[in-house]
Amino acid sequence: IITKYVYELLEKDCNLKKISIPVDATESEPKSFIFMSEDALTNPQKLMVLIHGSGVVRAGQWARRLIINEDLDSGTQIPFIKRAMDEGYGVIVLNPNENYIEVEKPKIHVQSSSDSSDEPAEKRERKDKVSKETKKRRDFYEKYRNPQREK
Repeated sequence: IITKYVYELLEKDCNLKKISIPVDATESEPKSFIFMSEDALTNPQKLMVLIHGSGVVRAGQWARRLIINEDLDSGTQIPFIKRAMDEGYGVIVLNPNENYIEVEKPKIHVQSSSDSSDEPAEKRERKDKVSKETKKRRDFYEKYRNPQREK
C-alpha cells in the first residue's frame, strides 16, 4: 500500500511521468519503470537523479520504516523532488529494486509427456530439465523481488 501511494504522489503532487523501460521492449519482454519530470531529458543546465538504497524500498522512497514511524517527508524523496523542481532541475527517479517485471503470457495447453509416446525419451528428459531450471530461475527472481515473502 505504501509503495502504491508514493507512486501516486510522485505522479500527482510532483508531476512526474511514469516511463516504462526499456522504451523499445516488445510485449513479451520483461519491463520496469522510472519516474521523470517533463524536462528531465531536455534541461541543459540541471538534472537531479535520485537512487534509493537496496532492500524493499521502491522509487520515491528512502526508508519504509521512516514512512511508517515518522512521516512521508522523512521517508520519501518527495521534499527533495519538489525543491529541485522549484530550483529549475529536471528530475529522474530510478527504481533499481524493481528492475525485472515478468510479463504475463497466455497459457498454452501442452500435451503431457505420457500422451507423446512417439517422442524420444531423451527429448522428454531435456524438456523436464529445462522446465526445472526455468522454475528455479523464476523462484530466484521472486525471492529477489520480494525478499520478505515466505513460501
